[in-house]
Amino acid sequence: MIERFGVEVINPCKLNHSPDATYEQIMRTDISALLLCDSVYFMQDWRLSKSAMQEMKMCLEFRIPFIIEGIDNVSGVMKRPNISNWAVAKNGDLVENIKI
Repeated sequence: MIERFGVEVINPCKLNHSPDATYEQIMRTDISALLLCDSVYFMQDWRLSKSAMQEMKMCLEFRIPFIIEGIDNVSGVMKRPNISNWAVAKNGDLVENIKI
């Protein structure tokens, strides 16, 4: 769909993973691809996916713009995320709405 606008879509599920690859090997491939992206689109239920949580952490850490399906304030223009109220806890959990 979006390809018709000249956008190259990289779907982590369609990357060339070895059938016997471990989760860690798959995530290394996925994160390497993510770091090459200009922006990232997250499906509405991204928080239910361990992999998507890791991808969100990478977006926040490296300030990669992203949009989340179903968020009303997305105008179609990719913007840098406001990460002032997001953090990654020491245990690796993504924490939002923190008070600084």
